[in-house]
Amino acid sequence: LIKEYDKVILFMGFYPRNLSPHTELIHEYNSLSLQPFSLIKNKIKVFLNHTPRKRIFLNSFVKYFFNFRDNIKYIFRDMGVDQEFFNLNNLKNQNHIYDIVYTGSVENREGIVSCLINLSNLGFKTAIIGRISDNLFSNLQNYKNIYFLGELNINEICNVYKVTTCGLNYTPNIFPFNYQTSTKTLEYSAAGLKIISNRYFWIESFEKSRAARFLYLDKLKSKDQIYNFKFEDAKIKDKEWNLILNKINFKQFIES
Repeated sequence: LIKEYDKVILFMGFYPRNLSPHTELIHEYNSLSLQPFSLIKNKIKVFLNHTPRKRIFLNSFVKYFFNFRDNIKYIFRDMGVDQEFFNLNNLKNQNHIYDIVYTGSVENREGIVSCLINLSNLGFKTAIIGRISDNLFSNLQNYKNIYFLGELNINEICNVYKVTTCGLNYTPNIFPFNYQTSTKTLEYSAAGLKIISNRYFWIESFEKSRAARFLYLDKLKSKDQIYNFKFEDAKIKDKEWNLILNKINFKQFIES
């Protein structure tokens, strides 16, 4: 099917061959390789991937660690947020059903299961949005106040956010996760959710750069804290997708 298009963006990935000599290939690196052997995987992608016409990187951090030594044209394209999440700021329901929502992967995320169990033991009503394995479900289903909502579309996610107080960001403090943008944190912030998180490099840098104030899990000892803590929302209107793409001249980059 690639042969039918003039330009194709490949989310990398490992593609050692030129998939079509008549198609302009643009490689997008929106993350670094994961453990184990992440540095070796990065090197394989650098030396063995087919050379594209252009590249897109999540940020300068991702570009730095790949360290391509060529003159291929590139841009940075950080994560953005759909306008639907920003619209929620004026629509949030004061009669909350959930204290906390966690959106995203639970699998292979070291520490998240014990975190969810601890929140349940503290009495928090926590909604989990996303796919979960049968094994994890069986381990967590007997804990009260944990609600499994499954995979939801954006409108369904927004409806959950309307009736939730806080968004939980849990990212293992290991490379490269701890240096990469947390999409869920951006979406929580846009929707007006209060941010609860574990500590690691990106979240603390983001909090400081946005003059925000988050509640960290190492300080969370009781349910009352999320109602008494003086949260400061991260102002991220500039992260709306259209603004991001216009700022980096994305359309011109692709078409030129």
